[in-house]
Amino acid sequence: MIKNIFIIGIDGAGNAPLDPLICPNIHRISKKGIVANNVRTIFPSISAQAWGSMFLSVMPKQHRFTNEYVKKYANLGADFPSLFNVINKNYPNFSLASFCSWNGVNTGIIENLRDCLKQTNEENKLVNDAANYIKNCDDGLFFLHLDEVDHAGHKFGYFEPDYIKHLIHADENVGLILDSIEDADKFEDSLIIIVSDHGGGGANKFAHGSNLPKDMEIFIIASGGNLPKGKIINNCASILDITPFILNELNIDIPKYMLGNPNFFLNGDF
Repeated sequence: MIKNIFIIGIDGAGNAPLDPLICPNIHRISKKGIVANNVRTIFPSISAQAWGSMFLSVMPKQHRFTNEYVKKYANLGADFPSLFNVINKNYPNFSLASFCSWNGVNTGIIENLRDCLKQTNEENKLVNDAANYIKNCDDGLFFLHLDEVDHAGHKFGYFEPDYIKHLIHADENVGLILDSIEDADKFEDSLIIIVSDHGGGGANKFAHGSNLPKDMEIFIIASGGNLPKGKIINNCASILDITPFILNELNIDIPKYMLGNPNFFLNGDF
């Protein structure tokens, strides 16, 4: 029985190389579960559109989120309740928490649900606060958003050496979160997902948003629940699949508006 869901989002990581020497902590999870490569994000390949489509499992033309919109307006969840909202309705005793280094997710994508902890801060302090939260929280749903990799792409160019340095730092922060999950003795009954929202460097070395592969391809790494261990999937998944997959693992009926495939990990080239 899944008691906890931990989602770690690395903004702008795209389909970055996840070599064990570069990302040993992410590799800890990939060994325990599945790695989905060349996953398709949505177009335009921009943060609000992508994270919105992940949490709601609908297309941007339906949720209509943009970076500018989510910074100003709350998602009320009337037409397309998010993953947080659906889980809250089905498991009202679950704890809910979202720690984001980009506040757009907290202000405009995840609804203002009662007892849902939302925190925004610079990345290192945010990760430390999130790790302390995990060690003391009840069972539930947790999301951590890391934004420094995307900032590095905009500043230095995506997948360039200085960008990789920030990916290494993100992996170190992932390690702190994984350590806190282990310290809280929550590893064995948890679903752990590490995912990016978009890549970069497609049409512009320092930007993203196009429909070119460098912008559109991301990874999904997941372990726990009914997932096989040590499997690699290529060219079969979408960012839309993540929320239906989680709901399916929790035995929650998937809302009809959701477009993703809850069994995406069964369809790939193993």
